[in-house]
Amino acid sequence: AVRGFGKFPQDRRASAQAAGRGATVRAATYPGRIMKFLLLRFEEGARGNIQIEDVQFEHPYEVVELRTRDGILLKGWYVPAETPSDRTLLFCHGWGANKGEILRHTHDLRRSGFNLFYFDFRCCGESDGKVLSVGVLEAADFDAALDYLRSRGPEDQIAVYGMSMGAMVAFGGLARHPAL
Repeated sequence: AVRGFGKFPQDRRASAQAAGRGATVRAATYPGRIMKFLLLRFEEGARGNIQIEDVQFEHPYEVVELRTRDGILLKGWYVPAETPSDRTLLFCHGWGANKGEILRHTHDLRRSGFNLFYFDFRCCGESDGKVLSVGVLEAADFDAALDYLRSRGPEDQIAVYGMSMGAMVAFGGLARHPAL
C-alpha cells in the first residue's frame, strides 16, 4: 500500500514509482519552506536485487560488512587496485539502485591505480534497513563507509563518486568531512 502526503505533483509521482517496489511513501511539506522530507518504508522482499554479480568481473575483492551509528548493517565490496595504491574511490549509488549497478560502469578504474569501495545504502541491495530517506538517513551510511576506509589506510587519499541520491549524500559528506 502506498500513502502519499503533500500537495506537489512530485509526491504523486514518487508514490507511483514506489508502489511497484512494495513501499509506503510519506512526504511532508513544511509551511513557509520549499522543502520536502521523503521517507520510504520497504516491506520485506521489496528491494531490487543486485543486478551485477561481483564475480563476473574476475577482480579480487573483499566482502565488507559495517555498521552505521544507528545500528544498520551495510554490505559492500572492496576491490584493490591492480598495483598497490593509496588512492581509493568511494562509490555512492542512486535511489533504488545498488552497488552492483555502479560497479558495472566503473570497475575498470582499478587499472588506473584506484582501490574501489562499493557499498549498498540502507534498505538497498544487500544492506539491512526498512526505511530509505533519500539522503537524510543515508548520511550515516556514508560516514560508516568513510570510517571503514580510514581504518584501512588512515593516510590514503579518498575521493567520492556519487550518482543521483548518492551524489547528494556525497556532497553532504564532503561538507561534513572537508579533508576529503
